[in-house]
Amino acid sequence: MNDGSTAFSLGNTYFDSGDFSGALPHFTSAIEAAPTATHFLRRALCFVKLGRAREALADANSAKIAAEKSGDKALLGRAHARKAMALRDLGNLDAAKNNLAEARRLGCRDEVSGIEEPSVIAPAAQPSEAPVAASVPAPQKQQETIQGTSAAAAITPAAAFLPPSKIRHEWFQNENFVTVSIFVKGLPRNDPNVVDIVYTETALSVTIKLPSGSDYMLELDPLCESIIPADCKHSVMSTKVEIKLKKQMMGIKWADLEKPAVASVQQTVSTVASGAPAYPTSSKKKHDWDSIVKNHEDDKPEGEAALHALFKNIYKDASDETRRLWSRVIKKVEARL
Repeated sequence: MNDGSTAFSLGNTYFDSGDFSGALPHFTSAIEAAPTATHFLRRALCFVKLGRAREALADANSAKIAAEKSGDKALLGRAHARKAMALRDLGNLDAAKNNLAEARRLGCRDEVSGIEEPSVIAPAAQPSEAPVAASVPAPQKQQETIQGTSAAAAITPAAAFLPPSKIRHEWFQNENFVTVSIFVKGLPRNDPNVVDIVYTETALSVTIKLPSGSDYMLELDPLCESIIPADCKHSVMSTKVEIKLKKQMMGIKWADLEKPAVASVQQTVSTVASGAPAYPTSSKKKHDWDSIVKNHEDDKPEGEAALHALFKNIYKDASDETRRLWSRVIKKVEARL
């Protein structure tokens, strides 16, 4: 059975000698034989070395999906580190920093050591007037110096990007699709290189080459719900780029484009559970809730019973949509505990 190990080993031999172009086809063969997170991670790094950041981002997303399916926390951390490298080289520094923080949170240290330095993660002090070409493999003694210089120079100055107020995006949904519209004028409709979109089951990455020469980027990771990448599509119009995301679970209404952080939900639940028993009311009569609680202290539920009672009260008067949302939130919170 061909598990890609031979091709992967050959790719590593070329990679370790600094021949990244020679390593690339072997890593591709390994992925074709066995599309594992490890194989995608190695090819992603090879793409980074060759200055092909968009391909690196696509492989990093594939590695992330494979790591999530296998439940391998270490590989998931490395996937976020690869995404940070690719996003850094694409000039999307905020998304790069977020992925760097997630890699660090998952215990990934060695993988992020080369991209933590301020000179690499921040924009270059003196912007280059022309785009930097793909890096060329250098001799072993000079590799570290050249790699650091190339990474810093490859970052597009922050001033080159249009501010969010100039380019906006909106979204709407139906039973089958979520449609994202990015409002940009003046894009050539027949040029396939103007818009680059990477779809994965849980993320969307969009890069648009603007007429000004700069790039607009939109990174949604993770999406609120899963999508079917093969059934997603986009179109370039005179006033906007329209992206249609095929819902994996048809009929499910998305609460937002991106999934809310579980930490925020846990904090909200904790705040509601531990807050003072004062509630907004239209009644003119004011109640001393502290006194009432104190007088009935013996009857007050504790621990899990208190939390269940709280959710029961919230759930009782909620709409069907709110109940479904709370059910998903509670399941996700319990899964993290």
